[in-house]
Amino acid sequence: MVCGHEISLQLDAVKRATTTLLNAHLIPIIWELFDSVKRVFKEKRITAPLMIVKGDGSLVSESAIRERPIETILSGPAASVIGAKYLLELSGETQNAVIVDIGGTTTDIAQT
Repeated sequence: MVCGHEISLQLDAVKRATTTLLNAHLIPIIWELFDSVKRVFKEKRITAPLMIVKGDGSLVSESAIRERPIETILSGPAASVIGAKYLLELSGETQNAVIVDIGGTTTDIAQT
């Protein structure tokens, strides 16, 4: 069961209802994705935990996302910024950088 008040207390009623409905529709999809990835991990003898990037760029375990997949929205651009920041630090760069994530239908721009 998905409850709107568990998704967000800050959104207005229509936004919260829409977000809750989208979250509910994403649950079976994310479960299937995670189960498939874990099956491949097992086949390839990968013992690392499955970690998921949230839209805010933080990493969480799969169990945290199984019931709230809505939190993965915009995780791709967030991961791009985190990866670019890591590469900048690895290269010794201390200057600000502009990161451009060009996808199939969108382009996201961020500054570190």
